[in-house]
Amino acid sequence: MRLKVKAGSHHRMFCPLEVEYEGDLPACFRLREKESGICLPAQWERIEERKSIVFLLPFLGEGEERSFIIEEDNCEENVEVKIRDSVVDVLLCGELFTSYHIDPLFPRPFLYPLYGPEGIPVTRNFPMADVEGESKDHKHHRSLWVAYGDVNGVDNWSEEEGHGKQVHREFREISGGAVRGRLIDVVDWVDSKGKKVLKEEREILFYNISLPLRMMDFRISFLAEEGDVVFGDTKEGGILSIRVSSEMEGRRGGRLENAFGGVGEKEIWGKRAPWCDYSGLLRGRRMGIAILDHPSNLRHPTYWHIRDYGLFTANPFGVSHFTSDPRNKGDYKLKKGEKLEFRYRLLIHKGNAQEAKIREHFLNYAYPPEVEISE
Repeated sequence: MRLKVKAGSHHRMFCPLEVEYEGDLPACFRLREKESGICLPAQWERIEERKSIVFLLPFLGEGEERSFIIEEDNCEENVEVKIRDSVVDVLLCGELFTSYHIDPLFPRPFLYPLYGPEGIPVTRNFPMADVEGESKDHKHHRSLWVAYGDVNGVDNWSEEEGHGKQVHREFREISGGAVRGRLIDVVDWVDSKGKKVLKEEREILFYNISLPLRMMDFRISFLAEEGDVVFGDTKEGGILSIRVSSEMEGRRGGRLENAFGGVGEKEIWGKRAPWCDYSGLLRGRRMGIAILDHPSNLRHPTYWHIRDYGLFTANPFGVSHFTSDPRNKGDYKLKKGEKLEFRYRLLIHKGNAQEAKIREHFLNYAYPPEVEISE
């Protein structure tokens, strides 16, 4: 069997690809380019009734094509996803990338620590750890998390009196692989008394990339099982949120920028853009974090709640605050039985947004290459 990949109108690099295939495959396999002999790790995945081949394309120039054949290979789990008590560890080639915390002592699950290229942590330690020199504001900013401040009137963003919580119910999947690992967490959003407001299915994909960047994909699905759910118009929240390392903060010399060339909080806070990036010096090296908003998302390109003090989050609902127009309400009603899904790609990279080619990575995500299968 042969796979042909067509770059189309864009340069491709470190591009995850997934193609449906219902035929028989070896239990473990790789893709080999016949002409060059270059081999790429690959894996097959089954999601419900759908089978897919998954692989990473390191580089393909604009307008180019490459063909690969499938060969049986040894199974190498380059991405390991392991549960221990109330923590799920994610390892890339044996080294810790991040840990997902579900301990009920915390009001919401979160990812911490989060290591970038060269093993440098890119998010703040507080409030999980007390590190000298770090900022200590906003104790609810726990590294990398999902939350929102007005869900049927419930504050599931802060940790102030009367706040809501997110309760882990089950892991629907925890798996590793040669190309990526997967974690699917089922979470109930509840009010301060424990009454369920909303169900969430949170899928996170961890890719086998260490240098010069690291990559995760998020698929966040909200399900209104108990009745209608209204996401209220507030700036206090974000569907995917990060608190960057204190060293990287804009007020300490960090750089905030968006896809349209806006730079700094004044030019990008509350503005819409398909992606935003936050970079700065960490241990003497320039590192950055980018969030890419998928075109299928509600109100794409999304609004960004991004601050010089280190908060970085995508918020599609706080429209009146971002536009300074109380008549321009961003409330959104999810009717009982309906689902609302958001997709994001997160990149941790060396250099600033231009050096890391975040624009090209967005095009990979939004408009991936074409893959053809022939026997």
